[in-house]
Amino acid sequence: MKHKTGKQLVSLLLTALLLTSALVMAPVAAFAEEAIAISIAIDVCSPWAEQDVYMAGTAYALGDESTYSGFRGSLTGDKFGPVYDDLAEAYGAAGGYALSGDELTRGQVVAALYGIIVGAPGQTEEAAAAYFVEAGLMGGRSSGSYELDKTCTVEEMLVFAARAYEYLAYREGRDAKGFFWKVEGETNTVYLLGSIHISDGSLYPLSRPIEAAFAETDRLAVEADISTMSEAETILMLTMGMYDPGSGETIKDHVPAEVYEMLAEICEAFDIPEEMYDNMKPWLLNLMLQGLAMAGDDIDGANLGIDMHFLRKAHAQGKEIIELESMVFQYNMFNEFSDELQVLQLTQTLSALVPGDGSEEEEPDEEELAAAENAIREALIMLLEIVKAGDEETLGLILGVDMEYEDPLDIEFNKIFLVDRNAGMAEKIHGFLSDEEDTADYFVVVGAAHMLGKTGVVARLTDLGYKVERIR
Repeated sequence: MKHKTGKQLVSLLLTALLLTSALVMAPVAAFAEEAIAISIAIDVCSPWAEQDVYMAGTAYALGDESTYSGFRGSLTGDKFGPVYDDLAEAYGAAGGYALSGDELTRGQVVAALYGIIVGAPGQTEEAAAAYFVEAGLMGGRSSGSYELDKTCTVEEMLVFAARAYEYLAYREGRDAKGFFWKVEGETNTVYLLGSIHISDGSLYPLSRPIEAAFAETDRLAVEADISTMSEAETILMLTMGMYDPGSGETIKDHVPAEVYEMLAEICEAFDIPEEMYDNMKPWLLNLMLQGLAMAGDDIDGANLGIDMHFLRKAHAQGKEIIELESMVFQYNMFNEFSDELQVLQLTQTLSALVPGDGSEEEEPDEEELAAAENAIREALIMLLEIVKAGDEETLGLILGVDMEYEDPLDIEFNKIFLVDRNAGMAEKIHGFLSDEEDTADYFVVVGAAHMLGKTGVVARLTDLGYKVERIR
């Protein structure tokens, strides 16, 4: 299989990862009938533990499937052992320090985790508890006591383990610096965070200034609240993204024959039936294929995107959530792209997935498709490294945020997808800052590409007279 160039892969990813929230919901919406019909029963943990438990299992990969059940029940050695070993391995500590028994105490768990932090197993419970309290990794129970001799629950252990993981990450400088700014208004403050909408666990934890600012703010503003996509929104997306059945139109009528052949090959490899993709418009097919190509066991996609990370927290804490756009706004935007631009974007995605150079007729087998997906994920990993380092200059160069375009389709895309949206977002943020009666602080999370360049949100707010400070 002929590998695609880095430029092709990055071009594909920029649209998907940095510029819009709509991508992350497209694979779900494309299979809407199945998605709406399925109800998954899960063993839920206590509300206070949800975020830490989620991060422990999804972002930090601590423990195995057997760990994440019976959250409020007594902790056993066989559930704690895999978590301990994974944490130890992540930070180069000695593993295998297994605690046995059917009911481990809070003190035993804290002492074992403290042993990883200091690099020496066998620490006393009292010393461990004192350290955890001072470091903010543990608080008391309602009685005011740390109750080290009380039986530890599974969810308590996972909370301790997640916090220990993050503590070690901060100590070793593994936290993601990101793209983060502070803007002062007359009566309030707005924090701006550039998001990547699809990610993996390596992006976390985010830097302490980012998390601290979110904790202090009253409201979260995002492009769209992708955590609460309704059945009605899903159906609307399908209505916009599919040809009217009564028209007799199909995708064949809108793309060249060679593009349709590539589409059929890739959809067959993804087990997408012909009767589904034939009725989809190019923009919905493009989003769906991008999302499927970047899905995988090692990438939890949208669930680990920065906007979803803070949406989970905001819902758990009861913070007000404001949409700067909406999913419907973004679907309308895609739907209003010219046919030429839609076909171009779909062709670029297919070209990154189909084997060969297009000069031969060949169908992708599973191995070839997997190689293409891996190349795309490698490009994603590269982008994640840029985000983790907070390298604004490199990201700006890759994005070409201030490039002067000559091709009409490039001009159309840049204007609709970036310039116009940047202006709309900046105007709404200006509204947050200029309302003298509003004393609430805002935490704004939008795609990182919207923040950069001469027409970006940061530059527009600066032009309006605000002092915009980059926080590193």
